[in-house]
Amino acid sequence: MKQKPVIRQKTFHCGPQNKKSKYIEVDVFEHVETTATRKVRKKREQLTPPKQQNLNDKNARRYFVLLVKSNFDDGDFHIVLTYNDDRRPETIEAAEHEVALFIDRLRTLYRKHGVKKVEYVFITEQGKKSGKIHHHILLKNVGISRDEIEERWHSKGLGFANSKKLRANDNGIEQIANYLQKESAGKKRWKNSKGLVRPWLSVSDDKYSRKKIDKLAQLTPDCEAVKEFWERQFPGYVLYECQHYFNQVTAQWSIYLKMRLRR
Repeated sequence: MKQKPVIRQKTFHCGPQNKKSKYIEVDVFEHVETTATRKVRKKREQLTPPKQQNLNDKNARRYFVLLVKSNFDDGDFHIVLTYNDDRRPETIEAAEHEVALFIDRLRTLYRKHGVKKVEYVFITEQGKKSGKIHHHILLKNVGISRDEIEERWHSKGLGFANSKKLRANDNGIEQIANYLQKESAGKKRWKNSKGLVRPWLSVSDDKYSRKKIDKLAQLTPDCEAVKEFWERQFPGYVLYECQHYFNQVTAQWSIYLKMRLRR
């Protein structure tokens, strides 16, 4: 079985496959390809959700950020749900059940407004020392007021609900996505509604030589030459984050990019 070292480019797309994604993330690294894997490897595929939607896991955190950037944007809602001391659930499972009931109440509200589905991602976090549980929800804005949404939590006397609209900056909603996925000392996991757009992956090899990648990686990641090069490779996109990593064991560079569609 023949082995061939290649420079692999993995592009993670945040959006449907039939249109240009608003956000992409790109990994460029050296990879050893065999004739067998080259025959079976798909050039593009939808990402599979992690079995454990646990935000203490690195791969799950990355998928979560990609999922958020695929489905939510400026003007959607970020809701924080907390509990009164006398209504605080003892377990994450019990707390997630309360959120599921809240979502059911939202569905009833939505139907009254003629909206068929509730699109959301919610995160449940439990402090390691305090044991206190709270939730973050990203909710698609369909024109229903924040007061009506919050009332579906307040009406049960569970605690406090506070919602605000997402405000995208030059990097889109990267800041809130990273804030929600940040590693926690306690327990932290998420669930999402069915039917959300799943991020997808495209793979290509040998677009760049190792010499070219080595040369790029030794430049400052935020310099103009690096920005210009990658924006030429991905027409219509703006580079807003670039990281270079050197593996001391393999003596190889890898490059990690985040880009958004030019407005």
